[in-house]
Amino acid sequence: MNSKIILITGNLGYVGVELVKFLKKKNKKLFIIGYDIGFYSKNFFQKIDNKKYIDYQIKSDVRDQTFQNLKKFKIDTIIHLAAVSNDPMGSFFIRPTREINTIYSKKLIDWAKNHGVKKFIFSSSCSVYGFSNKICSEDSKTNPLTEYAKSKLKIEKYLKKKFSSKFKAIILRFSTACGASSMLRLDLVLNDFVASATVSKKIKILSDGKALRPLIDVLDMAKAFYWADKYNSKNFLCVNVGNEKMNYRIVDLANLVKKFLPDSKILINSANVDNRSYRVNFSKFKSLFSGYKNMKGAKYSIAKLIYMLKKRNFKNKDFRSSNFMRLISLKNQIAKKKLNNNLKVLHD
Repeated sequence: MNSKIILITGNLGYVGVELVKFLKKKNKKLFIIGYDIGFYSKNFFQKIDNKKYIDYQIKSDVRDQTFQNLKKFKIDTIIHLAAVSNDPMGSFFIRPTREINTIYSKKLIDWAKNHGVKKFIFSSSCSVYGFSNKICSEDSKTNPLTEYAKSKLKIEKYLKKKFSSKFKAIILRFSTACGASSMLRLDLVLNDFVASATVSKKIKILSDGKALRPLIDVLDMAKAFYWADKYNSKNFLCVNVGNEKMNYRIVDLANLVKKFLPDSKILINSANVDNRSYRVNFSKFKSLFSGYKNMKGAKYSIAKLIYMLKKRNFKNKDFRSSNFMRLISLKNQIAKKKLNNNLKVLHD
């Protein structure tokens, strides 16, 4: 096999499905291996032909570590997305978060280095900054406040130790994801606001709205992974991924959504203060990524989400209790016993 081989863990997730489409569009000869348990495979908002984008799919819990299936491939790059993927899930499933996000990730890094993988790209998060009154650069003090954020920082540190001239490592500290995806999530702040405004003409801010948060459209996340795979760095690289214009105070983000859907009413929970607040500096990414000036703004993400929801005639006013919320989806599967206990799935 002469084509380049990339392994993507979590390829059936919110970011993963859009990433594989983007990579195949850029290079049809690319051989992509997907590794995903498929917890959300029935939650597609818009069906896609996975076989069109994935050349070899492993459907397994990442904790099972079926590396035997990978030995026949000479993998060039691993893009590691698989994780218990947000703060509410991390708080509810503490032990699985530590197993999947930390223990398994370390074992995957070790396996990759021992089997000649040239580059390991890790999907980290700006949430490692936790709370800060200062603008956070890559050199700023980290202050992870949640299990999810703590797990990301642990893998960053571990990957830095494993870096070598033959095992390149790039850490992408992503802003909060947003935007349209075939595997839609509505438990992301901007997506939640747009869905709520669309179906009920209400934008419910679950906090006082004063927290600062950087955002990034899922399409720009895909572009960042593509750039990281092609980028030739002699040194270990950790970079904040996002755009200065996408640093938002939550209440300002709600007001922006209201401009698109002016009949909406903004509801603020003033009694709840969100301690996760940080503004991020992206000058390093700007200096490295040639596509920085063309990155999408929040207006693009909002418009595309509204178009997708209306095209699919989305009217679920109770969407916060639906499978479009990752924590709810897993709870429903556990309740219906659809998750195989042999997978040691998500029980603490």
